[in-house]
Amino acid sequence: MKSVELTKIETVSIEPFRSHRFEMSANLSKIKSILFPEPGRMRSRKVVSRSNARSTGKYPSWKMGQMIHWESINELNAFRLLDFDPNVKSYSEQPCQIVYVLDGVERVHYPDILVTTTGGKELWEVKLRSNASEPEVLARAAFLSRALPGWGYEYRTIFGEDLGQTATSQQCEPPPQLR
Repeated sequence: MKSVELTKIETVSIEPFRSHRFEMSANLSKIKSILFPEPGRMRSRKVVSRSNARSTGKYPSWKMGQMIHWESINELNAFRLLDFDPNVKSYSEQPCQIVYVLDGVERVHYPDILVTTTGGKELWEVKLRSNASEPEVLARAAFLSRALPGWGYEYRTIFGEDLGQTATSQQCEPPPQLR
């Protein structure tokens, strides 16, 4: 994997919290690196394999002009909506590996989708609401939401239930070139 070497220093405002524990953890939390696949590789980790115990598959994206791998129905719904969103320039699945330290412990996170919009770049994590409320997921999301803008990315947690409602309740109008 190719490492993006950026010299960004994270600063966290601790004024609203005023607790010794948070001041300590703010000093022990940082993004160490964001690793992207080497040239010729499309994703940071393998999604579709014959040994998966859960539903996975490939989606034929007209916007990206290639098959996009998904590992949940919620990710599939996200890809469908991204294909029809005129503000989305491009997207890719399992785009990078983020190595970070949170509360003094080194961790690794693979965001589900990198979305490039007319307004910038976003890293999405697609989760069910029940999973997104787990303490570890909440802590990671809060930290990455604060830290990633310094690296040029917004971090968003996208709820799978919302994607399913949008994908099924709205009729997506095909772009002019597909009509």
